Amino acid sequence: MEKFIKGVGWLALFIPTIIFSGFVTAELWGWFVVPLGVPAIGIAHALGLRLVVHVATFTYAEDKRGQGERLANAIVLPLFAWAFGAIYHAFLH
Repeated sequence: MEKFIKGVGWLALFIPTIIFSGFVTAELWGWFVVPLGVPAIGIAHALGLRLVVHVATFTYAEDKRGQGERLANAIVLPLFAWAFGAIYHAFLH
């Protein structure tokens, strides 16, 4: 039962990070792709796009990171992409 509760807790942390990564992808799309004449996308489409790219570029490697490190990467990587994207976007305008 303790493993189940721990698993549900990690899932409760990962779901917001997944949604955040979709939000960041949709924002970056709006900043850099929409000006090229492509329609804007929402978070759901951004998550689907991320899934397609992940499946198309997936290579198996044993992941030796713990769940905490994976969670940190799931938060930090989109946050850095969003921050650097905002800087680049500011230079475009």
